[in-house]
Amino acid sequence: MEYSLYIVYARGDSLKRRIPKRARRTSPARGPRLLRDLAYDRVKEWIITGEFVPGEFLGEASLADRLGVSRTPVRETLGHLERDGLVQIVPHRGAFIRWPSPKDVEERFDIRIAIETLALRRAFPKLTKEVLLDLLQRVRAQRGRIEQASYQEIEQLSIQVHMAVLEVAGNRRIIDLTHQLREQVYIASTLYRNPDGTVSLPRVRQVADDHEAIITALLDRDLERAASELEAHLVRTKDMVIAAVQDAQLRTTTLGAASVTAVRPTR
Repeated sequence: MEYSLYIVYARGDSLKRRIPKRARRTSPARGPRLLRDLAYDRVKEWIITGEFVPGEFLGEASLADRLGVSRTPVRETLGHLERDGLVQIVPHRGAFIRWPSPKDVEERFDIRIAIETLALRRAFPKLTKEVLLDLLQRVRAQRGRIEQASYQEIEQLSIQVHMAVLEVAGNRRIIDLTHQLREQVYIASTLYRNPDGTVSLPRVRQVADDHEAIITALLDRDLERAASELEAHLVRTKDMVIAAVQDAQLRTTTLGAASVTAVRPTR
């Protein structure tokens, strides 16, 4: 099964959607589903795919206009996203895309290391050579055109590599928990991008090397090496995300973005 960046994070009945252009107003949310559900899905998509960036202000009026709904479902959506850990609502100031703290990132990656290595061991006997060779070919192909790839493409392939193992392991709770842990630090908007929005080639190459090492170990039928490579990959990714978050926060503070500094988590 193919996984898109949004399909992985969205509700099960949501379809793959093209990332909307910032200036374009979406068609009004109508139909049998509640307006707040449709608004929630769309705003969450924009956050997860990196269209909104950490620290950015989310105005109720502008979101309502873009979604074609009143401010009530937008207000409910923002409250839901705050419970998800993606938004922080500051009294008398409004809603902002939440900065993940280094502690947030570390704790969530530590859980991912535990559950994904477990899933790898469960999946190992059932992972076929055909699936692994296909993944390996795609990782190598993307690395060959890395300078032309968008960060959404890069993150999507990363998701597919990890999902190949999680799906075969067959534990739905592990899959759901992994989705939740990924979206709460929304790696797509921090790990693969430079301050100017371009793809960070050194980080992308490191991730591609890690994925190839994991897949190669699986093809060699070496479970312990594959588990070791997976753990090392997640540790390196954790360190890169923490560094990216700290760097972005430092740059924002230096530029005097008081609105972002004000909503930085204290825990």
